[in-house]
Amino acid sequence: MLRRTSRPAKSSPTSLAQDLTGKGKDKGKEEAAQKKLEEMLNDPAQRDRLMRELERIKKELADEQAKAKLDDAMKNAEANNLAKKNAPKKDELERIANDLKSKNAETEKAAERKLRDALKDQRTRAQVEKDFNDIKDKMADPGDKQKLVDALNKAKDELAKLDKPLDPKEIEKLVKDLKSKDAKAAEEAQKKIDEMLNDPDMRQKLAKALEELMKNIKDDTARKDLGDQLKDLKNQLAKKNRGRRPDQHRQR
Repeated sequence: MLRRTSRPAKSSPTSLAQDLTGKGKDKGKEEAAQKKLEEMLNDPAQRDRLMRELERIKKELADEQAKAKLDDAMKNAEANNLAKKNAPKKDELERIANDLKSKNAETEKAAERKLRDALKDQRTRAQVEKDFNDIKDKMADPGDKQKLVDALNKAKDELAKLDKPLDPKEIEKLVKDLKSKDAKAAEEAQKKIDEMLNDPDMRQKLAKALEELMKNIKDDTARKDLGDQLKDLKNQLAKKNRGRRPDQHRQR
């Protein structure tokens, strides 16, 4: 535990450390201390001295849980500050907004991808959304405003899906549907797979789901039915990750 002698000055390294290692007794105080730590680390005049002091305090802590908690707080503060520094600036969001209301379908599609990328980091998502809504609110045309509302909602929906892992059973069904005699089902399955292959984030999730699915195929009949299709899909995925186009011909 931290030794309390005289009352430390407000926002001193010692008082910050005490609040950050409070074992959850006062969540509000911990959050305020985390925010203050980030602000102080952003100040070049305080940064180096503060980090030295916090490292010293951390070494002196006897409680391993408190030590780990302080270490996490310091790492999170650094990561959050870096994320904020790299977050899209308002002029970038203005360009995205202008592209979203262009009359060019490709330009609009590219802007939708950029908006989703801008919202990816949960540490800066709220600020990016606020800045984007500020830009939208200044627009005079109701139609342009609605385009931005729709694009924002679409980006948030897609990000919510990305947060969930792909179900290997879902991939198994898509692979089976590729061989379906129902042309519409086969076409829809191919469309979904193409969408995954063309999205770098979905490709990562698809790779994990494929590994899980291939690992769990125990039955010889199922292995025979699905094996070649899964290998073909895995090859397409590998080519995409290397920046090459997948084979145009796909077994159906």
